[in-house]
Amino acid sequence: MSPNNFLNSNQAAELLGIKPETLAIWRYNKRYALTYIKIGSKVFYRREDIESFIIENTITFHANKVVS
Repeated sequence: MSPNNFLNSNQAAELLGIKPETLAIWRYNKRYALTYIKIGSKVFYRREDIESFIIENTITFHANKVVS
């Protein structure tokens, strides 16, 4: 796996459109099943996990009904 596939918290947060602090809260509260890697005090996310998370949490509206 290429190191380019790993994102730090700032990069992952930017991709998700949230603050890095929000990611920290999600990790602490286990709010979402967003996989991360912790090495010492550093936290990393795989780009494909972030992209999958976005797809899984996309809600589409079709003619008066919601499709997840």
